Amino acid sequence: PECFSSCLPCFSTSLGKRGAMAATSVEKVATTLPHELQSIFQEPDSKFIAIKVAADLDWITALEGSKLHFSEAEVTLDAPNSTETLSIQVPENRWSQLLCLAPEKQGSHKLNVNGAVKAVIELVRSSNALVAAEGIAKRTDSILASLKATREEAKQAERSAGAKQRAQTRKRCNIASLRTGLSGVGWPIDEEMESIFTEDVWDGSGEPPEQRGAAQSSSSSGPNLQEFGSLKVKAIGSSADGRCVPVAFWGMGNLEADGHKGISFKRYGHSKKKTGTLKNLHLRGKSLNASELKLSGVLVKPKPPFGKTTLIGALQPGSKKLLLFQGEVYHVHIDRTAADPEDPDAEAEEPAEEAMPQTAKGYRDKRKTAIESFGAAKKLRSFTAVAERLDREPEVIELEKYKEGIAQRVKEEKEKKVTVEQRDLETKRSVLPTFDMDAKEPHLIYAEGLESIAQKEDIEADEFLATDQSDLVKMVERSHEELRKMTAADAAEKCKTHMAYAVLKARAAQNAPPPQDLAMFARKLAVLNILVAIVSRGAKFKGGKLTYKKLAGMLDVKDESSCPVLQHLHDYCYDPGVGNKYVRTFNSRKTMCALLVWALHLSPELYLDITKDTEVELHFDRADITRVCEYIGCRIDVKKGEGFRATLKEPPKFNSHVYESQSKAPKAKSK
Repeated sequence: PECFSSCLPCFSTSLGKRGAMAATSVEKVATTLPHELQSIFQEPDSKFIAIKVAADLDWITALEGSKLHFSEAEVTLDAPNSTETLSIQVPENRWSQLLCLAPEKQGSHKLNVNGAVKAVIELVRSSNALVAAEGIAKRTDSILASLKATREEAKQAERSAGAKQRAQTRKRCNIASLRTGLSGVGWPIDEEMESIFTEDVWDGSGEPPEQRGAAQSSSSSGPNLQEFGSLKVKAIGSSADGRCVPVAFWGMGNLEADGHKGISFKRYGHSKKKTGTLKNLHLRGKSLNASELKLSGVLVKPKPPFGKTTLIGALQPGSKKLLLFQGEVYHVHIDRTAADPEDPDAEAEEPAEEAMPQTAKGYRDKRKTAIESFGAAKKLRSFTAVAERLDREPEVIELEKYKEGIAQRVKEEKEKKVTVEQRDLETKRSVLPTFDMDAKEPHLIYAEGLESIAQKEDIEADEFLATDQSDLVKMVERSHEELRKMTAADAAEKCKTHMAYAVLKARAAQNAPPPQDLAMFARKLAVLNILVAIVSRGAKFKGGKLTYKKLAGMLDVKDESSCPVLQHLHDYCYDPGVGNKYVRTFNSRKTMCALLVWALHLSPELYLDITKDTEVELHFDRADITRVCEYIGCRIDVKKGEGFRATLKEPPKFNSHVYESQSKAPKAKSK
């Protein structure tokens, strides 16, 4: 349990401290049991209970004459002599045991395992917070127990239904049982298969057969506390003649009763030559079933206020009186040293003269053995690193052998090197619509890129674009003079956006003839309005991370399947996310470039007048819009009035001055 780890003394002794212990010698420590416990150990069916109490608790006074009541749900204590309010907790630990040790005969230092502790309970001082926590824990346990029972009932019902269906199928199809089938082919049948055969012939009625492994799982669920019933406690304190109750804390899994018989220990201690007092009590053990297994036990000394004292309660068969003794607990672990350097019973073998270490490696081996026996883990790690360095065989690198490989690696690295111009071109191709760097005419630069923004087939089949088609067709049918006389507010209300009105106004300034297909042109203006809405609201709506359904809700599209253009723009304007293919992240730069390219190609001469109203609508200032226009290949002409004109003139070019400014060293600050 956790209390042993908190109070465990360190059992690692450095080489420097060995000299300080020269005034002590290792001696056998005799073990004498209390008279009351000796008679109980002689009974084969005796039971033992461990009670952990605080180290500063007067347990003899508190527990004398008290009663312990064991039930299936809890353990309660009735202690009339205790001045404090005490309660019982049952810690759950399936991977450790407390083994009661008894000498071969009274006064012997050799100990055998006489029995294992059946249950471990903990005595704690009660408080309001502890009572509330225990109440919550009990309610939680009851809820979990009911859930477990419900799950087991459902599992049994499913098992019974499967057995009934299997029996009906076997009867209808005249199929033999599994045992008959395996016997017919000469399959070897052993006892382990009996549970399978029993399950196979069960027809789902009556009590279900016991499944294989059910007994093991039930036995490992925890101790059966109900078998103890109500016990009256008689506290027996430590005697003055050195009688004790040695207990081995086994934290290496549960041992069966057969495994106890093969384990034995010897009890030793360091005796001072001047005073004769004993200290550093410890155990050395072995197992008859595993000759290579060596065990070592360190005495656990409980120290207040955090330590725990372990009491051993012994119960004779048929008795209801629990005799309580203070246990002397040893934490047992596997001893990985080759021999016991402090065991007086160990037979020391004189090494042969030729086997004595005469070299540095021989001294190193002896030092390693000493560190493994008494040193700390950190010292062992450092020594192992030094030993590996000494044993390493150095190898001389043949440069001529690797010369060709090095030259090939240098060539590959040079081929991987990308120039600034190539990196800038790759960035433009990831941001801009598809463009032709060798185009001779401006209208041919983004001829293929327009299809990547919105395909003609999707525009014709889109039902959502048709909702605004009638108003936009009327605006397109207006004469150039009427468009010039309209105010920006009225025109934007009918065109839905200032950007769409800027396109119609540019066509009027160019005296462009009416489009041949008015409905198709109106749908293209509707696509432009969708791009404007995405640019103005895309970064702020839902943090810029949207599914197509959320994007359709942002634009008030009721039927999501009726707008293939919007579905394509969701894939184009939003980058894919990590971990969820449906949620995409808004790309403001890419969407703004697509909007300007799409708007410019709606006017014959490929120019637009960007006004203050357009800047406010897009939530972009003039400097940002100017920078995007120059990035896609436009020439900027500042007008005398408000705004500027962007005219598409050439393919996107390499901005050398940007990279040159980044490569320059920063100017030194003046004093």
